[in-house]
Amino acid sequence: MKNAKERNSVDLFSDYGLDERQKAISAKLGADMFKALFNTIIAITVIWTAVYGAFPECSIHFSAVMSSYFAAAIIIECIYAVIASKNGVINGITAFSYTTKSLICAIACIIAAVLLFALNDRLPFNGFLIGGMLILAAAENFVLYLCGKKNFSVIDENEE
Repeated sequence: MKNAKERNSVDLFSDYGLDERQKAISAKLGADMFKALFNTIIAITVIWTAVYGAFPECSIHFSAVMSSYFAAAIIIECIYAVIASKNGVINGITAFSYTTKSLICAIACIIAAVLLFALNDRLPFNGFLIGGMLILAAAENFVLYLCGKKNFSVIDENEE
């Protein structure tokens, strides 16, 4: 049953359908990116703690802290995707999903962000924060789209 679930999975970190060399590259890259994410989270935490310690009268809004962690996670994921696609270690189901759905998601996120920025003064919440997160999501989906295309071209080159 696990194989059927894996086969239908569209996950950047899935190694379904990869050969042993590709699995080894993917595992090493995943471990390296986990270390990078861990160290980035520590660095962001130290920076926010230093800012709060240096300016105790300044109230740091939770949305600024949350957005910095969100951006760090998105950036590390995109770095992983770029390196994985250059090595051709994104499984075919995932790469196909990225080349078909991610561009549409990126465009939808951009449209939603533009609408939020345009309507910001009429909304009961801070549209700039959500608009910024939508722009990050759009950038992520655009990168994943390009990585899916690159992954297919690397695999095609390796088969020749």
